[in-house]
Amino acid sequence: MRSVLKAVSLATLVGIAFVAPTRAQTAGGFLLGPSVSSPYLTINSANDPSIKGWTIVLAGCSASGSSATCVGSEVIPTVSNTALGITLSLVFESSTGGSLMSSGYSDMSFSNIYVTAPTGQNIYEAQSNVSGSDTTNPANVSVGQTVTTDLLQPVLSSNLGLSPTLQSQTFAPVNTLVASADFKAGSKFTAQTASMNTATLTYTAVPEPVSSTLLAVGIAGLGFARRKTRRR
Repeated sequence: MRSVLKAVSLATLVGIAFVAPTRAQTAGGFLLGPSVSSPYLTINSANDPSIKGWTIVLAGCSASGSSATCVGSEVIPTVSNTALGITLSLVFESSTGGSLMSSGYSDMSFSNIYVTAPTGQNIYEAQSNVSGSDTTNPANVSVGQTVTTDLLQPVLSSNLGLSPTLQSQTFAPVNTLVASADFKAGSKFTAQTASMNTATLTYTAVPEPVSSTLLAVGIAGLGFARRKTRRR
């Protein structure tokens, strides 16, 4: 499987039309726009060869709350081969090394995140993860993601009050998907100190002939596990 995925990954290193980000790119990442009205930020093999054929379009960033801001924050894309496929990770963090959001209620969101897998591959899984701190209520530090494919998927929410914080969902494989994400820290109702260090969204894809088989095997595995549990 890994050899096949590596071959596909190398074969899909094809440049896509270059669209320059609206702000200067920092080491390892792209600075986010200040509002939803800002021009889209497009990341592809032309301005970041390390993403190996993936294309990401962020439709600007909206912020609200006492400490929320998109200015100075960035997104760092990485691609890695795993046993389950080729995974794209989008890590949102502060470009200055501090917390993405801190002190009181903060809410930063993206109305549209367009993700396109390399040619010949389909995305079948999305994940959300968050790190940070809130001594009053850990659940107030969270990242919520809604993935839209052919059908509207339920919100995928990860917060510090859950264990593990990493949450995932699978769906019918698609080459391109649209997602929305909402990053929250603190509470709008009480004064408290909370911080979100990073928020990570990941998308896993496999070659087209494999995607339907992988999904079928996963469903069959769930059925087998349920039968085994019932026997006990």
